[in-house]
Parts: sequence; structure tokens; C-alpha cells
Amino acid sequence: MRDQKEVLVQDLSKPSEIKRYKNNNIYRRDMTFGTPLYFAPYFTRAASQPEGITYLSKVLGVLTVLPQDIANFEDELLLYANNDSGLVKKWLAGIDTGTSKESSTYYFLADPVQLSKPLLKDGGRKKGRGKGWIAAMIPKNRCVTFEEFTRRIMMANTRPEVDSMPSSRSLSRHQAMNSNLPESE
Repeated sequence: MRDQKEVLVQDLSKPSEIKRYKNNNIYRRDMTFGTPLYFAPYFTRAASQPEGITYLSKVLGVLTVLPQDIANFEDELLLYANNDSGLVKKWLAGIDTGTSKESSTYYFLADPVQLSKPLLKDGGRKKGRGKGWIAAMIPKNRCVTFEEFTRRIMMANTRPEVDSMPSSRSLSRHQAMNSNLPESE
């Protein structure tokens, strides 16, 4: 069980893929293997959405197929959806069954849970940033533990709003006053 992928985090910026995720509960990508427990899209600055992870979706099933062959898998989709034919119709509506010659991997998702504050990438240039999390460009198949994901939710919910963020000097004074340590200059 140590190799279980828990939360797949991937950049999402193409309007068609954002629409597919939000309207049809599907994440589509090039062929890949593995089935994570959850999917969390990271909306990039180019996404015309608030930047960061703002949703978490349970992965109900994964198929790698040619889009025009998806109708052959309706029984599997019904199993993924726990016989919810409405959800299956929603999924099917999100797959372009054109004449693509390449298979894609489709993650069939439950309704997303919206987070109260976005989860952001680790910033800065320090060596080791993003360890156990995400930084800069998110690599293909980047999975994080559920424990780390929930830790980041807690951190996001306790960080001050960007508009009211104190300067680093006032923050270090505040930290010094509350920790009985000398303040940094």
C-alpha cells in the first residue's frame, strides 16, 4: 500500500480542460498509468481563474481509451458512478468523440469539494522548496500524500489575507514579541 498515489496535482490552464473539469467532472490527459484516490487541479495564472488549488475531487475511475470508443465502456462507467446514470451522462457529454487517433487517459470524478482558500505552490528559490508539495512547474503525475494536502489546507486557512499581509520586518517584530526572541534587523 506504500505505492498508493493519494492526491494527483496537475496544472490546468486550457479553457476547454477547465470547462471539462467544472462541467463534466472529468480530467483528461495524455496516456498515463495509475489510479490516485483524489485529483486536485492547480489553476495557473493563465487560467483566468483564481490561481492555485481551489477544488478537490474523488477519483471514481480511470480509463485510457480512444474517445470514439468510450460508449463501449458504459457498463464500467455505471460501476464507477455507483449506477448513477445522470453522472454517467455528465461524463459522456464531456468527451469529444471526434476522430482522434490517440488514446487519452480520463479520470472520472465525483463532484468537487471547493476549498475556502487556494493552496499555492511553494515560492522562492531555496534549494529543496516544494519537497513533499509542489513548486514552479508541476511535473507530470505529481502526487502528494493526503496528509500533506490536508496540512496545506490548514496552513492556507491560518495565513493572513494577501491584502493585509504585514511586511517581513513587522512580521519578524510580531514573531519576536510572541516568542521572547530578539527581533531581527
